[in-house]
Amino acid sequence: MRSFFWITRSSWAILMTSLWITTLLLLLRTSEGEGARMRSSNHSRNRLRLPSHVLPRHYDLKLQPFLGINDTIDGHVAIQIVVLKPTSRIRIHLQRITIKPRGIKLVSDSLAERMVIRETKKESQKGMLTIRIRGRLQPGTNYSLTFDFISKLYHEPKGFYYTTYWKQDDRQRYVAATQFWTANAHRAFPCFDEPSLKATFEVSIARQEHLTALSNTPRSLSSPILGQPGWFWDKFEITPKMPTYLLAFVITEFSNITSENQSDSRVTVFARDDILERSGHVLEAAERSLEFFERYLGVALAVPKIDIVGLPLAAHNGMENWGLITLRESSLTYSPGESTADALLTSTELVVHELAHQWFGDLVTPSWWTDLWLSEGFATYMTSLALHEMFPKWKSLEHFVVSRLQKVMAHDSTPAANAVRTIVPDPNHMYNVFTSILYSKGASIIRMMKYFLSESTFKTGVANYLNKFQFNSAAQEDFLEVMNQAAHETGALIGDISLHLIMNTWTLQPGYPVLYVNRPDNSTATISQKHFQFDMSDATGEEDEYTDEDLRWWIPITFTDQRYPSFEHTRPRTWLRPQDDELSVTGLPSLDKWVVFNLQQTGYFRVNYDLGNWHLLLVQLLTDHTALPPTHRAQILDDALNLARAGVVPYHVALNMTRYLRQEGVQVPWQAAFSNFKYLHTMLRSSPIYGALKSYLEWVMRPTLESVALRGARDDDMTLRLLRTDLEEWACRLDLPECLDLVQELTAVLLDNSTNYLHSGQSRVGGVYCAAVRRGDERVWMSVWRLFSRTPHPDIREALGQALGCTTEMWLMNRFLSSGLRGGDLVDALRWSRQTDVGLEVAWQYVWNHRKILMRA
Repeated sequence: MRSFFWITRSSWAILMTSLWITTLLLLLRTSEGEGARMRSSNHSRNRLRLPSHVLPRHYDLKLQPFLGINDTIDGHVAIQIVVLKPTSRIRIHLQRITIKPRGIKLVSDSLAERMVIRETKKESQKGMLTIRIRGRLQPGTNYSLTFDFISKLYHEPKGFYYTTYWKQDDRQRYVAATQFWTANAHRAFPCFDEPSLKATFEVSIARQEHLTALSNTPRSLSSPILGQPGWFWDKFEITPKMPTYLLAFVITEFSNITSENQSDSRVTVFARDDILERSGHVLEAAERSLEFFERYLGVALAVPKIDIVGLPLAAHNGMENWGLITLRESSLTYSPGESTADALLTSTELVVHELAHQWFGDLVTPSWWTDLWLSEGFATYMTSLALHEMFPKWKSLEHFVVSRLQKVMAHDSTPAANAVRTIVPDPNHMYNVFTSILYSKGASIIRMMKYFLSESTFKTGVANYLNKFQFNSAAQEDFLEVMNQAAHETGALIGDISLHLIMNTWTLQPGYPVLYVNRPDNSTATISQKHFQFDMSDATGEEDEYTDEDLRWWIPITFTDQRYPSFEHTRPRTWLRPQDDELSVTGLPSLDKWVVFNLQQTGYFRVNYDLGNWHLLLVQLLTDHTALPPTHRAQILDDALNLARAGVVPYHVALNMTRYLRQEGVQVPWQAAFSNFKYLHTMLRSSPIYGALKSYLEWVMRPTLESVALRGARDDDMTLRLLRTDLEEWACRLDLPECLDLVQELTAVLLDNSTNYLHSGQSRVGGVYCAAVRRGDERVWMSVWRLFSRTPHPDIREALGQALGCTTEMWLMNRFLSSGLRGGDLVDALRWSRQTDVGLEVAWQYVWNHRKILMRA
């Protein structure tokens, strides 16, 4: 799972896109990577790709980073290669690396002779080196290509980089770490830096005596460096076959913890001492999720240990390096006395997600970035399955529907949406498609597949896939072929129905359908499909790559009704195929009984009923909403409100559905409602009818707000704590008395320069801190700023930074952005500032004024 927190060229593109989208929310839709969507599943190798006939087999890599001295790296690498056809040229990746004089050698292992290098040519823009030799390399012969070189430790998190931190003794300390995803290994050493070019690695890292070196595998040997007192070589066991982007090393003075109750523990957490004290939940989650994944997948962890390192500076929230996971410090910490339920959930999800990658992405790697959904989608969905077993009271499977599926459907309803499988010509184009589509839509269609195949068939197919392609790479076609075979062997699919036909409609085209259900008479319904977009009235497709006639899906049809409601039968009763204009469904009740389609919202589509059925569902919600499970209540709300937004159903129909919320005490339906209320609040807050909307929302919330009090107990269930957090945010958004009382209390504490209120847990953006800053003066903002600057805890610092971005004073926002923040802190500040119109304007102006500096980073 990767969220960007450093202004590199990649995160710059994401930041710019995000700012534009928010700025123009009420005026237009913007496109991220429009034109990058392609139907074709094939792509030709372009000039930025390496030739496919020279393959690495093994790297023997030795690096001596002079950390805190001159920030250079003295390196040597010997790469064993094979060729598949005769060639006189080798192309390899390297970027900003100086080759020492006579520092390139090529030796034929079988003939033990040195090949003559005629010419080398650097292509700096492409990050490549071309080596021309006399004669030809021949298939069937092993060659050793060696480089002696000088590379650099970067100041920003890409390649092999370093950062500093201060310990309690006021001494500055250094830590070096790697960030090789997507293609940054060749900034540290010459290599074949593409995901399918897997090899084994034997790594040796030089470090000073007081430091600890870590890599993907356990250390096998430590020995002094002759002639360099106080320096040691740490040699690590040979890795499994893996891509360069998963290779990792860390050099640090961090302390570590392991499980006290497990003598055979495979997990160790490394961090600064004050961070380590708040990382116990990470250790527990890691140990338990490893056990779950091995049991569920039937495939053992392929590396002997897992180290998890919390870094003061990281490019992403987390990085799934095989055996050496790196996390941002704020993602590693949680304190029951100070952090929110949201922080615990997010941190735990992240750790489990990175561990799921040890199978999906590490053991089996996508052949190219085009198929990244096989890694990110699986890791995302497997996380929800693991959390469901580990913490059943968290209701992770229900939470997935609102936090992943429904959330990404909103993005997938716009022209900006790209297909799950979108061609990526080279890593520079990666960020055009690196959106929630890969993670959440990928996970949602995997979930859909599991339900229409059955869990047993799904588990069989996934285990076969992992076993067949372990230590290798795979494309979508490979995955679907294995799953299709399992589906037909178990009878999950019969006849000429192919999983390729089904899933290609969900992966190769953007968007999703709305299923129309019309009941003309008793016992039957006519169903049809149409591409869902927020502006259905103007979905002509004249200026888009696709038209509605092009976009059709294989839709699994599941349903139940009021007579014998059963929501567990998620195997499809039939399929609506792309070639079907409509389909008749029988076995339904009389017209005075409701029906519900898309059970448990297992299908990635919306459902629109005729007005009669919408009314029956409304009556059911108002009389006994518990007759429908929480997931279905959330589904009905989300479908109705989004269909109204698209102009498909009248808004009074959708808003009527929300009336029952006065009786709702479960978090999942409320989260679905709040997500849609946010759109209405944004669109109407400057309109004459905003007062009516505000009064209605308060009326709907009032009973739940009173029963769930904002001052709750720390040991409440996770779902209740999450509901309380959502209610607090909206009570403050609407300036309700429950929030204003807390704001008054907080303001008094802040002006008294006290930090006690931090321990009350009221630290989530949109809540009390945000409201206090928004309603307060300069003194309140400065008090929060002092807490932000002084707190040693990254998760609390994150919450306080979000609150600082709630100010409506332009000069305070400018002061925030110009306060000397750097790296991840600066990107965070720009992100936090987008919460208000004033902050958005300031952030955009700041980015524009500093664009040249930011682009050079």
